Amino acid sequence: MRIGWFAALAVIGASLQAPSSPPELVVIVDADVPAVVAQSAARLRHLALGDIDRYGHARYFRLRAQSIDAISDAEVDSFRRTVFSVQAPAYNGVAVTFAEAFEILRKNEAVRDAVVRRECAASRASDCAGTVHAAALGVVADTEASSAGKLRHVVETAAARPGSRIVLVTGGLPYRDEQQLQLRAAVRDLQSAGCSLVVLRGPGGVVFRDLVLDASETLAARLSATASFIRLEDEQAVERARRLLAERYGPLPSTAARVTGVLTAAIPVADTAGHRAPDTVTDECLHRAAEYVALFERALSSAVWRERYVQEDRVRRTFSASGSSFSTLVSRRRLDSELLLVWLPADASWITVRDVVAIDGKPRAARDRPLQTLLAGPSVSLTELRQLAAENGRFNIGRIVRTFNEPTLALLFLDQHYSHRFTYSRRGEQEIDGRPAVAYEFIERVRPTVIRDGDRDVPARGTIWLDELTGRVLQTLLELSDPSSRLSGRMTVQYRPHPKFDVLVPVEMREKYTSPSGEEVTTVATYSDFRRFETSGRLVIPR
Repeated sequence: MRIGWFAALAVIGASLQAPSSPPELVVIVDADVPAVVAQSAARLRHLALGDIDRYGHARYFRLRAQSIDAISDAEVDSFRRTVFSVQAPAYNGVAVTFAEAFEILRKNEAVRDAVVRRECAASRASDCAGTVHAAALGVVADTEASSAGKLRHVVETAAARPGSRIVLVTGGLPYRDEQQLQLRAAVRDLQSAGCSLVVLRGPGGVVFRDLVLDASETLAARLSATASFIRLEDEQAVERARRLLAERYGPLPSTAARVTGVLTAAIPVADTAGHRAPDTVTDECLHRAAEYVALFERALSSAVWRERYVQEDRVRRTFSASGSSFSTLVSRRRLDSELLLVWLPADASWITVRDVVAIDGKPRAARDRPLQTLLAGPSVSLTELRQLAAENGRFNIGRIVRTFNEPTLALLFLDQHYSHRFTYSRRGEQEIDGRPAVAYEFIERVRPTVIRDGDRDVPARGTIWLDELTGRVLQTLLELSDPSSRLSGRMTVQYRPHPKFDVLVPVEMREKYTSPSGEEVTTVATYSDFRRFETSGRLVIPR
């Protein structure tokens, strides 16, 4: 079965829906923390969650093997500061960690002897090996049962709050047998619930290596497109966690308005350097960028260029025992095409038609290229162009269906018809191909979204790099994620000067799409031979 995205412009105007309320924000804190690391774990957890309330009202839960308990709003402040601590249980007077227990059961005599020397008095060390082995059996069984219980509570919480944004703070959920934890079912249930997940694993006293795995890390890896994992071990990791939470879950501004040609963005977030951006800014650089995009739309209102489009389809496989992964190249294809780009002012949208000239170097017959016949006629029908554009992905490889791989797509978000739907945040300066640029992150806030998959919203986010003095777009990064299909995609486009045009033109597009099945499609498109195609008096628009 093929799965995919189909691009469509959202309906703008009287039928525009009001922005939907943000999904629920859920913070689940694992309270079973070994006493030896409890203080450090609490401090790192408190620092990492310092900005969480900026991203919506957070509901907190205390997680234990036997239960998951909701924390009332009145208790949240003290709960966030609590130092959770549990003493490691002793079995017949012998304390063994999960990692040690697992090695003992694997008949690692060096580990067994080290535990015997540590836990047993010299007078009875010779007859203590049996006691240590029995303790190891108990530790492994109880720890895996505890991890299974916690994982079940997390999944049940997600199922009761479909579409929620979940932050799981834990010291790890050790296991050796994923069937014992029913990990596949947990992944499937979380996908069905449509929840996103961020795992912050603080110090937990267990060393995860070899065949001793962490269920929370495995869960994040298998959810990949909608999950992230960070080892919360020191202050540097705390900063990474705070940035990750900001990128995935916030900020959520109350409004994002458009004011007569000037982009106005709500940015209620502090950057990592500690300089707080103003709550609302009118940014002159973005204003110039909006004017530049309008110029771009006029300059390339009807243009043709050549495209060389190389695609690779890979399948990533993971060994469940070790967690290591590898990818296998399934297929590769090169498409040589003529790309027709037409701007439709009335619709405030581009229509792009990809006329494939050759596949893997083999030319296509003229009779199989309807665009050439259409353009040779006395008039060009917009209806026919749209029908041809709908087939842009006809020769793409892989099970991930894409029909919107157009290099100019991200420029739409700076157009005055769409800019009010996005929040823009200035993120510093850097060089793009040796030229100074200002980076702006954007996040789509309004529903329905510009890009759609059938009747489902596919919100866009990404980064644009601008020449601050002219507003020219030097590079764009567009990121898409569909919680329902578990697809994710990235499209990076570079722009360079061209002697025939007063604007920068796209010269390279790189894409990467991934699916929950492990499929990964990567592409590189390069563009050349830009020229104008005159449509004045020839484009027939249906009434």
